[in-house]
Amino acid sequence: MKSLYSGSNQWNSAANLASYTKYAALKTAGCTNSDILTKTNNLDEFTGGKAAMIIDGTWDTQKFTDKMGSNVAAFVPPFSDKPINGVVEFAGQGLSMTNYSKNKAAVAAFMAFMATPAAAKVVDAAGLISDVNGSKTSNPVNQEMLDFAAKGGFTRFPMLDNVLQGDVVNAGNTILPAILGGKTSVTGGLKQMQQVWKNLAPAKRGTSYQG
Repeated sequence: MKSLYSGSNQWNSAANLASYTKYAALKTAGCTNSDILTKTNNLDEFTGGKAAMIIDGTWDTQKFTDKMGSNVAAFVPPFSDKPINGVVEFAGQGLSMTNYSKNKAAVAAFMAFMATPAAAKVVDAAGLISDVNGSKTSNPVNQEMLDFAAKGGFTRFPMLDNVLQGDVVNAGNTILPAILGGKTSVTGGLKQMQQVWKNLAPAKRGTSYQG
């Protein structure tokens, strides 16, 4: 992740070209729907049994298990020459207190509560995964995802958009789906991503994260 931030791993490097070429092949191999970039009811199609798999960042796991019961499960994405050994695991709730808050004691007490087992149960009841380290979830699919890191020996990584420059993330939201949807070539799309990175201020292309 940090190598993409600093540029030591360029967006259009040979390794990235090879990786994105494999994912783009999902469409040409017929593994995705033809309207992959414009379809808006993909979650309904999945829960309705019209799609075999969905690769997505979502907080809707509870919707899947409520609708599909034991007929849904987590899986490691395909198209890798070597076994996948990394998993995205990053806190999903960001809690903070402003320096101008008029209720700092109450805010501090709330944040302290959110780090307790009792709060973890509240989050779990909402169908989400608690940030409390070591906590479990009653949702079987959420627990499967937790177990990838906790029991499977997977290396834990943050989500890409949490650690890259905002301009790069914004460009990626447009360019990367176009690559995977077959509307932009892998070479051309990653060249665009690299140019976006080059256009950043020098301070945001260093080895230290800048706010």
